[in-house]
Amino acid sequence: MIMRRLAPVCILALGMAVGASVDMARAADGDMCPTPPDRTMERDDLLRALAGSKNQQQGVSAANAVWDFWIQAPDAEAQELLERGMAKMREANYPDAERILDQLIAYCPDFPEAWNQRAFARFLSSRYDESLADINQTLKLEPAHFGALSGQAMIYLRQGRAALAQIALKRAVRINPWLQERAMIVDDPGTDI
Repeated sequence: MIMRRLAPVCILALGMAVGASVDMARAADGDMCPTPPDRTMERDDLLRALAGSKNQQQGVSAANAVWDFWIQAPDAEAQELLERGMAKMREANYPDAERILDQLIAYCPDFPEAWNQRAFARFLSSRYDESLADINQTLKLEPAHFGALSGQAMIYLRQGRAALAQIALKRAVRINPWLQERAMIVDDPGTDI
């Protein structure tokens, strides 16, 4: 009787141990990016500086510092993939950009900027629903990503979903009061969240 009760627990524990061993082996073989150090305090300080900016110049500088933080990948391989994907977007080669960013997401699925950049590539290819899916994943990993929120708003506007666009814009501007798209906000008490 005791053995029957313990069997599922033992199987679960064995499965977890095997899974952890596979993950560690994949990481050792370079198949997965390493877990980055906890940089929550640095992130929070940057976001506070952005929110507390007193003028446009300070705001732009603080927003750039946040972007610089976001585009720091967990390791050199991930950084190289991110930079290659972004370079392909600058060349307007969106299929290659997406292919490279797919590789980055497979390698570092918890890296928010990988998802955000692929969302941008898909946006530039007018693949809005796929872009929205990537934006949602970006926001799941980094809820303060005002760039993703701004992109979400632009897609909603193109889809004729003005109320949702206003919600996304207002969320983005609460994080980055100097966001260029803030001029698109329309005062409507029904869109406050």
